[in-house]
Formats: sequence, structure tokens, C-alpha cells
Amino acid sequence: MRKKTLDFDESYIKKILEGKKITTIRKGIRDFKIGEKVLITSQNRIYAEAEITEVKYTQISELSEEDAVKDGFLTKEELFKALRKYYGQIKPNDKITVIHFKLLKKFSDY
Repeated sequence: MRKKTLDFDESYIKKILEGKKITTIRKGIRDFKIGEKVLITSQNRIYAEAEITEVKYTQISELSEEDAVKDGFLTKEELFKALRKYYGQIKPNDKITVIHFKLLKKFSDY
């Protein structure tokens, strides 16, 4: 069975490999399970293997400054700007999935 992937914009890979980005926030309800092993990828390149440590379903309006920091941003506004870049319009009641992960193995440095 093929492992699921968490695909990222290349600009986030360095923060992930350095442990400065330990979550990803995806619009909609995403099917990830605690303990599941996934591959961290960008532009068809595998950078690491990670384990899902927590999955939280919530809304954009419920995101905190702490959520922003865990996702590699300095502020919520910076996080929202990035979410708009990838998803276009975001509304406070949009459902999101916050996926926490820990790196198990690095296959490549950035």
C-alpha cells in the first residue's frame, strides 16, 4: 500500500526539516489518522517521513496565534495571508483540518 503524502510548497520545506513547522492547515475535512505515517513532499520530491501526532477539525475563526506559530508563521495574519494565497477566499466559518506531525526520517536536506 502506498503511503499518503503531505505535499508542501517548496518554501516550507526548510522550516519543516528544521522542526520549525510542525503542523499543516488544510481547507476542508482531510482524512488523516493519529499514528499514520506520511511522506513529506514538494514538487514530486520526497524530503522526509513523518508520523501524524494529532488531527484537529475546526474553523478558520478558531485558529490561534499558537496555531500560527506551530505552522511556521509569526502571526495569525501571516498565516491567513498564506491560506488566502493557496485557497483564495477564506471565510471565518470555513472548515479546516489542522494536522500535527513529527519527523521520523529525513531523506534529503533542503
